[in-house]
Amino acid sequence: MKSRSGSLATSPVVRLPAARAAALTLLAISLAFAAPGCRSPHVAKAPVEPLAMTQYEPDPADVAPPWLAEPLSWEKLNKVEEWAKTQGPRAAPLWRVEAQLVLGLGRLEFARRDGQSKPTAKEAAELDARVRAARASLESVVVDNDATAAQRRRAEDGLRRAERLSGGTYAKAKQTSGMGVPVIARAQWGAARAMVERMDRAQGEYSRITVHHSADPNPVPLDGSSARTFEAVREIQKAHMNGKTTHYGDIGYHFVIDPYGRVLEGRELIYQGAHAHGQNNVQNIGICLIGNFDKTVPTKAALDALEKEIEALRKRYNIPKRRVYGHRELRSTDCPGAHVMHWLESYRKS
Repeated sequence: MKSRSGSLATSPVVRLPAARAAALTLLAISLAFAAPGCRSPHVAKAPVEPLAMTQYEPDPADVAPPWLAEPLSWEKLNKVEEWAKTQGPRAAPLWRVEAQLVLGLGRLEFARRDGQSKPTAKEAAELDARVRAARASLESVVVDNDATAAQRRRAEDGLRRAERLSGGTYAKAKQTSGMGVPVIARAQWGAARAMVERMDRAQGEYSRITVHHSADPNPVPLDGSSARTFEAVREIQKAHMNGKTTHYGDIGYHFVIDPYGRVLEGRELIYQGAHAHGQNNVQNIGICLIGNFDKTVPTKAALDALEKEIEALRKRYNIPKRRVYGHRELRSTDCPGAHVMHWLESYRKS
């Protein structure tokens, strides 16, 4: 159809939702190709003028990001990270969540590949940092209200793999480098997944250490086996996470020490502890000895492990001895028991 000037008229570009554009297209086709039997035989057939087709331009927010179909590579992860910073805030929620998922799963996969060899202490620390970054991305997906059910399942699967990696060869290398004694990873003692939405990130560098005792009224009987110790720590975690007055996101302590000198990883140090009440938890590392030390004397193995762990943490965070406390020095409580308190007083004077 020509305009008055003789040139062909063009249809204006109108942005419509995809569903409406499709409906208009079907309507045009049905009008143009209607069956002859549907028309009255006594009415002259007038020429059918085709309807002007509306051009559909998708909203940029709905367009799949260009990195979506690319194979996994560090270059892809760099692109995703840049996209998340620049275009992500304006993108559809589906793609914003997918970016965090791709970053988390991608970093996790590279950590798995690089961790198959025997890493040095420095390499182990780098791999550990990579897994922590991956976990942060995946945890954000799990609690994101915009995530689909499928995205949450993928994120939860990734978190389970991250837990297994944390107990692998490179994690053990990380634990024995610069720490007082080897630390048994959460995955090894069977920790439940932390509820990160109930936890606070650590605020700045750690500046103090607080020692506790578990003093459980109905403790798991220990027999020297790691299995019983692991069970005892799982019970502490369960009490902290499910207790009516606690309801923490994870076990409250950062480290737990059993009577046989085993040191277990508790709450990750990237999260503030829940062991000393309120502001006392800020920049405060919590260490708990299993037992009631108002009633019994801690074993030499437990105290040796405690001293080595404290010394390593003090060196790592430049914490003076005078900033190593018993719980009762920060709050009205009997914790960590008279016998451990006596040991702490002697330790600070040494």
